[in-house]
Amino acid sequence: MGSFEPTPQQRRAMEDRGGSLLVSAAAGSGKTKVLVERLFGYMERERCRIDDFLIITFTKAAAAELRGRIAAELSQRVARQPENMHLRRQMMRVYQADIKTVDAFCGSLLRENIHLLPPEGQRSLTPDFRVLDQQEAELLRMQVLEQVLEEFYQRIGRGDTQAQQLAETLGAGRDDRALERLVLDIHGKIQSHAYPMRWLERLRGQWQQVPESVGPYREVLTDSILRRTRFWARKLTETAAWMEQYPDLYRGYGDRFLEMAEQLQGYETAAQEGWDAMARLKPAFRRMGVVKGCDGAKEQAQAVRKRCKDELDEIGALLAVSESEQLEDLEAMAPAMLALVRLTEDFTAAYQAEKVRRNCMDFSDQEHYAIRLLQGDDGAPTPLGRQLSGRYREIMVDEYQDTNEVQNRIFDAISCKGQNLFTVGDVKQSIYRFRLADPRIFLQHYNTWPPLEDAEEHDSAKLLLSRNFRSRKEVLDATNFIFCNILSEEMGELDYGADEMLRLGANYVESSACGAEELLDGAGYEFDLEAVRHGRLSPVFFGSALTNFGVEPFLEDFLHMTTPPLPRKSDAGEIDPFDDDFSAFVFKIQANMNKAHRDRVAFMRICSGKFEKGMEVLHVQGDKRMKLSQPQQLMAQEREIVDEAYAGDIIGVFDPGIFSIGDTISVPGKKFRFEGIPTFAPDVPTFMMARTPCSAIEQRSASRSPSKRGSS
Repeated sequence: MGSFEPTPQQRRAMEDRGGSLLVSAAAGSGKTKVLVERLFGYMERERCRIDDFLIITFTKAAAAELRGRIAAELSQRVARQPENMHLRRQMMRVYQADIKTVDAFCGSLLRENIHLLPPEGQRSLTPDFRVLDQQEAELLRMQVLEQVLEEFYQRIGRGDTQAQQLAETLGAGRDDRALERLVLDIHGKIQSHAYPMRWLERLRGQWQQVPESVGPYREVLTDSILRRTRFWARKLTETAAWMEQYPDLYRGYGDRFLEMAEQLQGYETAAQEGWDAMARLKPAFRRMGVVKGCDGAKEQAQAVRKRCKDELDEIGALLAVSESEQLEDLEAMAPAMLALVRLTEDFTAAYQAEKVRRNCMDFSDQEHYAIRLLQGDDGAPTPLGRQLSGRYREIMVDEYQDTNEVQNRIFDAISCKGQNLFTVGDVKQSIYRFRLADPRIFLQHYNTWPPLEDAEEHDSAKLLLSRNFRSRKEVLDATNFIFCNILSEEMGELDYGADEMLRLGANYVESSACGAEELLDGAGYEFDLEAVRHGRLSPVFFGSALTNFGVEPFLEDFLHMTTPPLPRKSDAGEIDPFDDDFSAFVFKIQANMNKAHRDRVAFMRICSGKFEKGMEVLHVQGDKRMKLSQPQQLMAQEREIVDEAYAGDIIGVFDPGIFSIGDTISVPGKKFRFEGIPTFAPDVPTFMMARTPCSAIEQRSASRSPSKRGSS
């Protein structure tokens, strides 16, 4: 870092000593260098000690790496300034400095001060408490939930109509798995709130007084409808402009598209009048004109029209329910919702009490207990909170975009009224929302704090680091081109404008590479469905499973692109998918699908006939009859028992170790073998020796197991 030459923006981030500073640091912008140099600026120019700072990262690995970088930089600077006794003393302190994760900080705080927490019932936590690992916590939750549900069903027996309605709504009184999942899901999500039980209390109060109007709910639905109609009005207008290059197509379609765009804009005015006014709108395409030829452009325009009509059908289904009917639905739903809130409260309280009884806690408990140590019930700082707020010269938080409400409250509580926070992050890189991170905290500061150059002294401010030092101009142009077209406030909660674009920061040798559009065009080919179906072309979809963006269109298009069931070759000739006799082909073996049971699942594609749960089949390679009693279909983390399936479907069955890749399953009496999957060996072990005679059996098993998993 001795030769590090900062940009003007980086230098300002390192040297600013005003109020709290939010640094929006794009990918490759040198944010870690900036953070380290800012720290050394404090130590060298202001004679601060390294343990005057709390530096928060979000993984143990990141904390260890940052500590290592600081230690290495200290060594270099001490070597250049051996007479600097202040820096030499920091060498002794760096490994005791507070460079840690939020969990580690809260854990240390609790072990030193847990005696300040009030008891839970008749018990109190002690400093030797244990933090449960994920599997242990999950097992304990299930044990407690089973007990809570037993009391829930006893209440139904005593005539609790609200509990009875909840049970009938989710399981029809026969299966409570959906109820279990819902309670656990709600419990997990409310842990991102500083006071989960208070949140449940507010929710119960809302359902106890069902509103006279559906205003709050209607606003959410209205915003959703307006976002969709605005999109399609813009899309239809753009498509009409694109059709101008095809005069015949524009004459037959252009004015119809523009008319529909104008109709969709009418939703803006209708929304001001109310829900029923929007419901009265019935936008519809005028009959398209006759168009011939146009080199596939007609098909593209028709695809846009179809997607728009499908979207309008969904909007129409929403608007078909009047405001009065929505209110009736809320009133009918209220008893079950109140029972659900009460059940979640009971489970949360029982789970917490059981953890205290065992003198243990999970990771979210550490943060919630830390807030109770630092803030009173009224939000005012406790004596410990006031003491800690004067402990640190500055609190530096890395990856701030992945903070949640609980963690942000902790940072505020230990800061000097929020005036000595240095937060670094990039909301475009927020990936932990599924772990309850809330990027809206970052965005709230980003959208309301003034730029550093415009801020008053001691005011909170933001600073953008947009220069990228990792990539060439061609890569940055391509990245900006893509994200300008897909990232917006509606999809990603941030408009990708000029401030958010990546700028070239490093000097590279000139390259003859093409620009962004040419780079993307050169990397792809014209879509050809036949080429896709014959394996000569692979389509690319943009989407995110974490944010549920683009998943449904991908699945719909994938189903459209894939081929219908095809005949499969066997040693008895081709097996037609429309044959009446069932047959299947094992193409994948997956171990540890359920880590709690260490199970193995064999995935098989049905090649012909109809499969029925529990039917007797023949495993041809093992020459053994068996019943497939628990067939499953999987979608992401969800499993569903299958009662029947047909040619082309994929099912998973429990494998006790008898199936291998390429095995054939048929009805008894039909003994044939499908052609196997080609095997290859990218890594061939040429010599294996058992260390002891006793391990020879394990060696032979290990050498066979890759082929059973399809690895050779």
